Amino acid sequence: MISEIYPLNVRGPAESSAAVVNWTTNFAVSFTFLTLAGALTRAGAFWLYAAIGLLAIGFMLARVPETRGRSLEQIQRRTGATPTST
Repeated sequence: MISEIYPLNVRGPAESSAAVVNWTTNFAVSFTFLTLAGALTRAGAFWLYAAIGLLAIGFMLARVPETRGRSLEQIQRRTGATPTST
């Protein structure tokens, strides 16, 4: 999705930032799982992660524009981004 909503001049840094966030959250889950499993049980830890995932889905449904079947220009008009050339 990152490659669809950002203009070409910032697409590379945006994808890099998304990868950093992805790996950081992967690390956070790995780092906190045993502590949470000890405090909440394994099932409780998974339920907590599931709740966080559901909140993320709710945020995406409410705030992220639909990009299927739209051109980059249409997406930029919808999100208010201004296209610039490199």
